[in-house]
Amino acid sequence: GTGDMTAMIAALDEGGYPAQELTGLVEIDLQSGARKLKVGGMTCKKCVGRVEKALLAVPNVTSARVNLEAGTADVEGTASPAALISALADSGYPAVEIPESARLINVCIPAAPSIRTLKVEGMTCKKCVGRVEKALMAVPGVTAARVDLEAGTAEVEGTGDMTAMIAALDEGGYPAQELTGLVEIDLQSGARKLKVGGMTCKKCVGRVEKALLAVPNVTLARVNLEAGTADVEGTASPAALISALADSGYPAVEIPESARLINAPAAPSIRTLTVEGMTCKKCVGRVEKALMAVPGVTAARVDLEAGTAEVEGTGDMTAMIAALDEGGYPAQELTGLVEIDLQS
Repeated sequence: GTGDMTAMIAALDEGGYPAQELTGLVEIDLQSGARKLKVGGMTCKKCVGRVEKALLAVPNVTSARVNLEAGTADVEGTASPAALISALADSGYPAVEIPESARLINVCIPAAPSIRTLKVEGMTCKKCVGRVEKALMAVPGVTAARVDLEAGTAEVEGTGDMTAMIAALDEGGYPAQELTGLVEIDLQSGARKLKVGGMTCKKCVGRVEKALLAVPNVTLARVNLEAGTADVEGTASPAALISALADSGYPAVEIPESARLINAPAAPSIRTLTVEGMTCKKCVGRVEKALMAVPGVTAARVDLEAGTAEVEGTGDMTAMIAALDEGGYPAQELTGLVEIDLQS
């Protein structure tokens, strides 16, 4: 809106909530020897524990903090990046360092990262997942790699050369090709696909499947944690399925599948919002639910620690911000340059 910022701050101060406007400057206090890593392959809290344990076992590491949703690890101490990355690779978690080479840098936060998808053959277990992610992360320009074992696919972020990625996978015994065009879908009678928000671990998978199977006329429910989807068979209506999941704390929308041959884009439209007022996991669920209720939104992922939400789909940004404001979570879109003051 157009409300006066001074008046807003005065109103909050009067109510006992000191406030100031966030205008683009983010101050980060980096302790001596602090490093940030992008870590692949983490899917649950157990992964967080394994990654932290592996990092703390490296000589000269004094502290390790892992953010599961962001897929990052902050490490303090004098251990070399190579030692940290090697320790994580040995534990099945491919990683790269996020460089922080200047005291004052401009970081461009794109509204939609470059995401490409590959079809990967030959994967049979979690060790295969680790090997595929490690091979992809070793390609120059690749900043993140996420593998879906069940679907036999890998999503890759960054500017890495596709030919080099396919060659790296072929060399490791995993033939691959880029998915860029038409995907054929075999739809069983009554089958529906839902995009489900808020799932973070295998316990969530169990809760979602249990909630879906409790809906009358559901004959089968299969949940994919990494893809954030649920395939449901039976004659239950989408509204009944979505309502059951909402009651269990998992906002969801139906992914329409009206034809056996559909055009699947290689890179979904992803936009990022800063969201204020979130203090706990319940807030995360409320924010995701509000965003998923906006027409055109197909997925919403909230990072409580960073105070951000990533949204996929064609939903109107004004409608998303209005929905969050109405729920008590002021928000704005991140679209440009953020200036970061990095101390040595």
